[in-house]
Amino acid sequence: SHTSKIQASLLMQLYFNIGGEAVLRSVNIKTLNKAFRMYHAIRKEVPGMKGARWAPFDITDAWCLASELRSGDAMLEECDNCKCTYFTSVNQRTCVECPFCKEQGRHGGGEKECA
Repeated sequence: SHTSKIQASLLMQLYFNIGGEAVLRSVNIKTLNKAFRMYHAIRKEVPGMKGARWAPFDITDAWCLASELRSGDAMLEECDNCKCTYFTSVNQRTCVECPFCKEQGRHGGGEKECA
């Protein structure tokens, strides 16, 4: 879902920022756990992320995302429009587009959705 793409992007950007390019070569459990804890701390602080629409990822989800990143089946892309980095995977069912531009369009931010 759209909200899952936002959460995956947040979690994997934290993971990459903490672990650097090494996380593209192997899954680092300690780094993943730190990113996972930070992700949940952020969720608690962001208004609206506690509802059913924003079901939280568990550590198994985090491991799967990190494994996809390591294997090259997923990557962090930069949006040409808003310059946000977002997670995208060959295994996702939705088309590859920036979830942040899409979210901004939903709330009347005036920005058009990324194509």
